[in-house]
Amino acid sequence: MRRSREEAARTRQEIVKAASTLLRERGLHGVRVANLMSEIGLTHGGFYTHFKSKEALMSEAMEAAFGETMDAWHKVLASTKKRTGFINLVDLYLGEKHLKDPATGCAVPALGSEIARASTVVQDSVAKGINEMIEVLSKQIDDVSPERTKERAIATVACLVGAIVMARCVNDEQTAQSYLEATRNQLLENQAATASKPRRKAKRS
Repeated sequence: MRRSREEAARTRQEIVKAASTLLRERGLHGVRVANLMSEIGLTHGGFYTHFKSKEALMSEAMEAAFGETMDAWHKVLASTKKRTGFINLVDLYLGEKHLKDPATGCAVPALGSEIARASTVVQDSVAKGINEMIEVLSKQIDDVSPERTKERAIATVACLVGAIVMARCVNDEQTAQSYLEATRNQLLENQAATASKPRRKAKRS
């Protein structure tokens, strides 16, 4: 019985992993349950042994996609000093590998406006993932107040996502790279300018 539960858990994980890759590669509407199950050597009917619906799978697959992104971010941060953490995250996100390999990258630019038309449960998973991105970036930004720091983290995520979307939309490598480079330069300039500002002293009560 224990072995059966372990096998079921491994199968479920395999389905989620495959769906996570395919949804970033083909979009939410490009993932069909029958094709997904066939690609990993399982039957269509077996899908409902593990998931109540396709939406339930897409929600978990979205969380898995963000999990991969966050694992990559934390790996970069673990191998660098805090003062260069922001730069390294920006370089990772705007890098050539991320640009050319949507299937293993961030889910937001890979799916674009599809997310806005997705079910509530899928949108909730995306919101959770975006909030985690913002939280991680906030720790790499040192602004005059927590509120301002969060605002800059939100703006940074928006710039990163938008730059990748724009770069993937053009069929010209030079133009694509110019979008990424311009975004990188602006973000790093903002970071450097903030770092040079004198910190506001806390008021004494």
